[in-house]
Amino acid sequence: MISWKYIEMLYERDSKFPIRMVPKLTRRHIAMLPFANLSVKLAVQILSHSVAAGITTMVHYGDLPPEAMTTSHFVEEFDKLFNCFNSSSRNGKAPMSHAISSSTEHVIFLREKLRWLDSIKPLNKSGTLPCIHGWKLTIACLLDLWDDLSNNYNVSFLITNRLNQDCLENMFSVVRGKGGHRINPDCREFRSALTQIMVDAILVPGKGSNCQADLDTFLFNLDNITAKGATHAIRTRLHQDVPRLIQPIVQNCASAYVLEVVEKDVVAYISGYVAKKLTGVVCELCKADLIQESHVTDSSFFLSVKQYRHLQEGGLTMPSPALQHCLQTAEIAF
Repeated sequence: MISWKYIEMLYERDSKFPIRMVPKLTRRHIAMLPFANLSVKLAVQILSHSVAAGITTMVHYGDLPPEAMTTSHFVEEFDKLFNCFNSSSRNGKAPMSHAISSSTEHVIFLREKLRWLDSIKPLNKSGTLPCIHGWKLTIACLLDLWDDLSNNYNVSFLITNRLNQDCLENMFSVVRGKGGHRINPDCREFRSALTQIMVDAILVPGKGSNCQADLDTFLFNLDNITAKGATHAIRTRLHQDVPRLIQPIVQNCASAYVLEVVEKDVVAYISGYVAKKLTGVVCELCKADLIQESHVTDSSFFLSVKQYRHLQEGGLTMPSPALQHCLQTAEIAF
């Protein structure tokens, strides 16, 4: 059974930790004020891959019952649906976040989701939900639109975020601001305002223009302080000295606060981010100390759940136990 209470339990448990699995999840998401404006942003943050991974991790460590996995699957599938209807490029790392084309799996996925939505039975008197009907109608419209564009107009791909209402709202707001606050322009006024907007856009200097912008060159940038690389002897000495230098810090923190297993999982996820950022600026010897082979350990379950399965490269980085221990020590100390 899919239940909202598991998302509430995730928030109540996760919000108690200094470092969190789902930091974007706030009290506003769980308990909206009466008569508050509806926000798609809040819905997307709740029905997200991070929330699904958080529920799965909590189930793994026994903080949530196994029945919560149904809710985790529901959240994960809706995250893919949101990605499918908000693609902004031909390539994307998140599932279904790339443009629709004949070579992608979007059509199969959307047809499967139509059957999946039909199988959902709300536990209310009517047995239906307007949002479920709305999603089915939206999916059917997108399938029909892609079929028409690809077969009749030779469109090779479709970026779906251009179909959202936000684009029209942004354009209409600019039209209203032209020549005064026109909340109800006639056809002539609208055409005139739209023409002026298009001309204004043309007059903006492009990136390939002949004129150079002021302050195009800075006297100092990060490239000036890029490390030129140390000799092998220096690298070896640093490699040997670092454990000795940080040992006093570890000893001073030995009697400090002990991280819970869920917190260690979050630290492992953060350690992977740190390792990925450092691998481009350190030597091969240091890189070997930062990264380990991608396999699940006792403190990296959350990281493995957050990883997108379909990515062959460019995904999350599995940090070494030494780096995890270093960041765990820093978290305890500070």
